[in-house]
Amino acid sequence: MVDDAMDELERLEQEYEIGPYVKALLAVAYSRRKETDKAADLYQEAIGLGRELQPVFTCSRCSSSFGSKWEARCPYCGDWGSAVIELKCGGSGGRSTEAAFHGGGS
Repeated sequence: MVDDAMDELERLEQEYEIGPYVKALLAVAYSRRKETDKAADLYQEAIGLGRELQPVFTCSRCSSSFGSKWEARCPYCGDWGSAVIELKCGGSGGRSTEAAFHGGGS
């Protein structure tokens, strides 16, 4: 029964872009089969290691986005020290993970 489930998960992995939960399930199954290299690869994919982080700076005052280059002063509203960085993880099927960090304050 477990082998049938693994076969089905592997088929889904080959035919579709599967999400992190399915990858984690496959990783657990491979771990139990003592196939640690395959399990480690799937765990890394499940938690997003290896995806490129794409920084995007926005102004915390006017919410304007000014690309991947930090600016001390917002080029749109002129506010100083209002840059906030959002780290977007690419390669996850259009989804993004964001973490905000504030630049130097005024």
